[in-house]
Amino acid sequence: MNNLGYFFEENYEPYTGDDGSLTATDKYVIESVINKYGHYDAWYLRDLSHEEMSWRNSREGLNDSESGNKIISKDDIRKDSEKVRVYDSLYDMYLDEFEEFEEGEVVL
Repeated sequence: MNNLGYFFEENYEPYTGDDGSLTATDKYVIESVINKYGHYDAWYLRDLSHEEMSWRNSREGLNDSESGNKIISKDDIRKDSEKVRVYDSLYDMYLDEFEEFEEGEVVL
């Protein structure tokens, strides 16, 4: 069965909102990602992710037509994330442009 089989289960209910388990920071990050990347198609997002160092490192020794199964290193993901500037679509500016911003901390 393909990995989309759950859409066809009789009692399947898609996620429709917060069940109370998300923190304010979680919600902020999710909304920021949707605002920044939600309008792109799947192929653009795929190509974007494949430019990351973490993805390229997980593909070492493979050519473009080969499938890989190496788990992407968390350390590589951390290195990739260091170059990300968090954008606040509500205020139309990056977090590090706020006066109250402290590196490594999202204050909501």
